[in-house]
Amino acid sequence: MTLKERCQAGEAKLEQVSAALLEPRPEILDRCEADLQEVIGLLQNEPSDSPAQTAASDRLEVRTELLRLRHRIRLLALQVQQAANLCQGWIQLTLSQGYTDQGTPAVPPSQPQAAYEV
Repeated sequence: MTLKERCQAGEAKLEQVSAALLEPRPEILDRCEADLQEVIGLLQNEPSDSPAQTAASDRLEVRTELLRLRHRIRLLALQVQQAANLCQGWIQLTLSQGYTDQGTPAVPPSQPQAAYEV
């Protein structure tokens, strides 16, 4: 598989991951992790064609594919960061009593828990 083909396959896989992350559920996240590992494996493989044998027009096409892949990775990274921020916000809302004047979560004072032994 040539570098160009591997870039195209990686980009297609990243698009699938991006679409799947629109519905984050544990089983989907597991599948996305496996897909990302597959993309890493694709990109770590040695190229079947050597750079010396590659024509200038082919190098330009490979460069274009690499730039597209990089763009897709950046978009996915933004999507993941937004999801992480959303989850962190949910955690703050569930563990807090709103926000202070400074914009930080107002965490309620912890109350001692009663323990009963039988």
